[in-house]
Amino acid sequence: MLIVVLLQILIVIWLIRHLIRGDKGPREPFFPVVYAGLLGVFAVAIAGIINAFTIPIIGLPLPGESTANISLFSLIIGCLAIGVTEELSKALPLKNFLQNKAYFNEVGDGIIFFGITGMVFGALENLMYAATFGSDVGLMRILTVPFMHAGLSCIIGYAVARRKVLGRPQWTVSLSFTLAIGLHALYNFGIFYNQPWSRYLSLALVIIINYMIFFLYKRARRTDAAEVPKPVASP
Repeated sequence: MLIVVLLQILIVIWLIRHLIRGDKGPREPFFPVVYAGLLGVFAVAIAGIINAFTIPIIGLPLPGESTANISLFSLIIGCLAIGVTEELSKALPLKNFLQNKAYFNEVGDGIIFFGITGMVFGALENLMYAATFGSDVGLMRILTVPFMHAGLSCIIGYAVARRKVLGRPQWTVSLSFTLAIGLHALYNFGIFYNQPWSRYLSLALVIIINYMIFFLYKRARRTDAAEVPKPVASP
């Protein structure tokens, strides 16, 4: 278990350093960065409480267990419920906190702040899985889905930042929430349904979502360089 904890901490530190050091504009203020991480902790607690009530009501099995006792409709609704709960818990408080802040002034900032919140959320979730189902499960999740929650959050953060910095329409933010929730729900469905084709579906989504944070960050930095006036550091 100690190895799982240390490996997870190292991955979190690496990603945060990668995001902050890759920022070409003024360095983000220290306390908002810390606050973004704390919101990840808060989101885990809120989502955990909500899921603890909704999952037993829907009757979702544990990952890898048989779905024989639950209808396909209930399985889909359950996976959507988890996606809605977790993505809104991660993104809405952070969006409300950042949208009027002067230092939230580049598209890349959406990747940095939302990526940090999503990464902390995912790390704590992985450690909770390790504590519940054993170190092997925790290690497998760390190796296969290290950046999944960060990637999903960055889909939303990218749209939120483009809305704030470039004046993109509100529907693009709504679409980003829908996309993140849909991808999350589809991944969960593949795991819960536990058939060969569904597991391959989840694996493909894992690869795409893990890569999403780096793809969007690179795209955001190009946009900032081409379209966003160089910001000055806020006092």
